[in-house]
Amino acid sequence: MDANENILVKVGFSLDGDWHHDTEYLELSVVQHGKGAYAAKVPNEGVEPGTDEDVWQMIAYIGADGRGLVVLPNGNIGYYDNGELVDSGISSGASIDIDNITVNFSEPSERVNVETGDNMPVLFGKISKWFSNLKALAFKDKVDWDNDINNRPSIPTVPTKVGAFENDKQFQSLSEVNQNITGRGYQTSTQVDAAVSGHNTSEAAHNDIRTKLSDVEAIARGKSRAKVFDTVAELDAWLAVAANVATRQIGDNFYIRAVDVPDYWWDGSVKLPIEGEKVDLTEYLKATDAATRFVDKETGKGLSTNDFTDKYQEYIDFCEGTQTRTSVASIPTTVATTFATISSNQTFSLSGTLVPGRIYTTRIKASGAQRTVALPTTGVYVTNDVSSIAIPNGKEAEISVLCVTASEYSLRVIEP
Repeated sequence: MDANENILVKVGFSLDGDWHHDTEYLELSVVQHGKGAYAAKVPNEGVEPGTDEDVWQMIAYIGADGRGLVVLPNGNIGYYDNGELVDSGISSGASIDIDNITVNFSEPSERVNVETGDNMPVLFGKISKWFSNLKALAFKDKVDWDNDINNRPSIPTVPTKVGAFENDKQFQSLSEVNQNITGRGYQTSTQVDAAVSGHNTSEAAHNDIRTKLSDVEAIARGKSRAKVFDTVAELDAWLAVAANVATRQIGDNFYIRAVDVPDYWWDGSVKLPIEGEKVDLTEYLKATDAATRFVDKETGKGLSTNDFTDKYQEYIDFCEGTQTRTSVASIPTTVATTFATISSNQTFSLSGTLVPGRIYTTRIKASGAQRTVALPTTGVYVTNDVSSIAIPNGKEAEISVLCVTASEYSLRVIEP
């Protein structure tokens, strides 16, 4: 190191140049070996960098030009790669000691701003030039208008009362001003006030703003923006007028009074049908045709009074039929619903021909005391796993029997 150089940086790492096998290295020693820079994790001697990661940690790659590591201004370690200085992103632990640094500088001939990359002498020279160009006025707390300011503009005295206006100053009174502008296309202050007052109260003034405010009020009050037309042709004629289209907003509806045609909505450029408005009733039966157009889809046989079959009549009787009993034994299967009030413990069973797909429902109410109803769990009742139900006095339970096949029943019990 030259004797005249100042020490600017103290670093946590010790930069020890190329690695030598017979040199003792301390912790944080940084050496160059091959194409890499390595930091010692522990004190060592004779351990080649790159052979033991517990001893040496590679911290940077040395470029092909072979130059060693440097400490960058941001405190990171830098290295050269093909002539370009690269920031490794690894902090060197550097600290800057500027207590005893002497900076020699000279001012430039002209004021110029400081720039990134300027060295210390250049920076201080530029700053000194700015300060030396400042005059004494720049350092005053207050400026004396009369003594400190040269080439002051002449500011006339503004009169503070009417009596101060003099004719030689070429001032005019209000009446003189009004007299001079009359007949020249100008208006007096009185005329202007009257015109403004009348304009603000005129229904014709700001008609476009009034229209928009009316639309805003309608929206705020929940009024619909929809339009109603008798026919689609009438709607199309209305939309052909540009002024009408200009009043529309996306989402506005157009309703048509004519039947069998859709209503429409506005998408911002064209009208589009409102989906789901028209229902196809082709497959539906009119009330006026009900007496002559009932048809059995399976056989095509009419269900009028003359040809109503026993099959349909029996099914309707079953669905609509109910019975009331005092026993749950041998419940007839001719009706869908049975109501039973029992005053003793009993066993539930069905009697009659069962039709697959039908459900037989029995509602049971206990009378006088709690009653127990035993349920079948064997034979055709293959899916039942409840052997009995206890029904408190005055409460009801429900047993539903689904006939799966002619010899297989499924019970569902709703206990009270």
